[in-house]
Amino acid sequence: MRVLELLSSGWTYLDVRTVEEFETGHVPGAYNVPIQLGSVAGLEANPDFEACIAAVFPKEQKLIVGCHSGTRSAAAQRRLSSWGYTHIISHEDGWDGRPDAFGRKQGGWRRAPHRVALIATSGRSYAELLRLVRNNEAR
Repeated sequence: MRVLELLSSGWTYLDVRTVEEFETGHVPGAYNVPIQLGSVAGLEANPDFEACIAAVFPKEQKLIVGCHSGTRSAAAQRRLSSWGYTHIISHEDGWDGRPDAFGRKQGGWRRAPHRVALIATSGRSYAELLRLVRNNEAR
């Protein structure tokens, strides 16, 4: 799988799914910065998305952006590009895969024989990254 090759050559995985989705399983070592947050009205844009990205990743960082099935990661890739990030790849199959013409899921990290993490690597959960942003704003 291409994602594994990229990760082993120094790319970083950025998971833009919600915290709740991330906690059900994610690519080991991934950072979680949701592009959308759950609310009583459904999913809404994360107002801290850009601040979290800017606080953690330099513009030249090599990022693989993933979500559930590729839609949010493609949107995140476009936003990151518009902010000047130059090395961004959208993990098109995402966590759960994309439906084929018959609606069957194809690909996706969790469907492949890869390791799955349930606990975020220290310093990579959204709560920790948001704390970093808030601390930087307070200075």
